[in-house]
Amino acid sequence: MSLKELSGNANMKIYGTNGQIIKEIQLGGTSDDTIALTDIAAGCYLVKLTSNGETVTKKVIVR
Repeated sequence: MSLKELSGNANMKIYGTNGQIIKEIQLGGTSDDTIALTDIAAGCYLVKLTSNGETVTKKVIVR
């Protein structure tokens, strides 16, 4: 997963379909940040990214 248009430090949480936090990552805020999801089982997840007081949630499918 690559992150673009990220300014400042950010917090990323990955949630399973049951609402449990699977992974939490602190990001440095550069557009070169890349997150490896190889340690997460295949399935659907919600990714919540919070930066500078703004939050974005996206659905991610890991294959």
